[in-house]
Amino acid sequence: MDNLGIFYINLARSQDRRRAMEAELNKYHCTYTRVEAADGKQPEMVKNSGYSAKLNKKYYHKSLSSGEIGCVESHKRALNAFLQSDFQCALILEDDARANYDLFQELTSVAQTANSWDIVKLYLGKKKKRLGTAAKISENLTIGIPQKIPNSTLAQLVSREGAEKLMQAYAEFGEPSDVLLKSWWRYNLRILAVENAVFDTADVASEIDQQSHRKGTKKHRLKRLWQKLKYEVFNQIKKQSDTLLSSLVKMSVK
Repeated sequence: MDNLGIFYINLARSQDRRRAMEAELNKYHCTYTRVEAADGKQPEMVKNSGYSAKLNKKYYHKSLSSGEIGCVESHKRALNAFLQSDFQCALILEDDARANYDLFQELTSVAQTANSWDIVKLYLGKKKKRLGTAAKISENLTIGIPQKIPNSTLAQLVSREGAEKLMQAYAEFGEPSDVLLKSWWRYNLRILAVENAVFDTADVASEIDQQSHRKGTKKHRLKRLWQKLKYEVFNQIKKQSDTLLSSLVKMSVK
């Protein structure tokens, strides 16, 4: 995995999760970097994070919790660590990610195509997402344009160009880290997803909820419905062109 850097995000106080994550990565005999997560319990971090109440009101249906703000800041730290490295592609993981052994071995094949995309989603959420045009990268791994961007930033590949775009998107934000990506057209993001999840989530409590309880945040239901409608409309109008995958097809590993 010479051209692929592995970065995982972990809170300083979450030592059990750190041990479990490193035990997981050590199975694959790979080199990795731990990125210390931002702690939503630290008011100074929240204040300096770039969170914008104005953008929140414009794009989202409720205020972000300090834990959600910390999650965005944590991903900014991981992206910055990647951009400071010599790697051409990064696997960015949250510390409750658990890999499918067979598919994990195929990630180097996808990393070879990193000039063709910004992000590849490796976790599909609770429900499998349908792909539009897809390319077979190897015998076990197919990636393509998702009809809907999977929620979650649990596990994703990021190219250098993608990392630079994400840093700009996260510089001033009003949405959770994963929700922001669903409006990919605002940031010109080229987002792909795997057909079969390379990672799943461990059965552990949410760190975001432990830092601050999202369920107690007031929701604006009508605003949420309107935002979902706008997303569906824009997603269709600005649907990504199938030509995004043309170079992936050419570079597919037989």
